[in-house]
Amino acid sequence: MSATHHEQARASSRASAMGRPLHIGLALMVAAIVGFVLLREHWDHVAGNWVFLLLLPLMHLLHGHGGHGGHGKPVDKPASGKE
Repeated sequence: MSATHHEQARASSRASAMGRPLHIGLALMVAAIVGFVLLREHWDHVAGNWVFLLLLPLMHLLHGHGGHGGHGKPVDKPASGKE
């Protein structure tokens, strides 16, 4: 390969690496704008129920995993003795 080919390869890899932070920054800005608009439109709901948002992680940690039913394989029932 020639020296100019190496320089072109370095320049193209630098340009693609420069595009990634731009995409991430753009996505973060759009997410911030959407979050602001949603929060502004629904502030009454959020302000009235913020306590429940604090309890969500606690409820998730403390709920039992055995009472759901329907999860996993069905349990074989013993034979009733009538054949």
